[in-house]
Amino acid sequence: MIVLSLVSSIVGLILVSRSFSSSLWTAIERPNRSLLVVLVTVAALLALTLLVPVVRDLFRFGPIHIDDMVVVLVAGTAVLLFLEAAKSRIFPLTSGATTDQTGSPHTPRRAT
Repeated sequence: MIVLSLVSSIVGLILVSRSFSSSLWTAIERPNRSLLVVLVTVAALLALTLLVPVVRDLFRFGPIHIDDMVVVLVAGTAVLLFLEAAKSRIFPLTSGATTDQTGSPHTPRRAT
């Protein structure tokens, strides 16, 4: 269950940090082949490690129950929505603002 919650949290952070200037839905609608490849690969490997008994035993994971999976996915979705809402308050974009290499918004200083 811990692995599932860690992976879902990381995927949520990736989705939230895709764009600081648009909503989550706009960022998801924008085509991005790399993101699609990463999400499909992560989902396939996570399913493999959690659902195939031989692989699960290799990593010494216990069986995951459907109610545990639902709790983790609901909590991950709640965190994703919270971060999306907090993003606009933490990183407000003003007119003339740009983003630096880390994706953090900043307003250029004017020469005096």
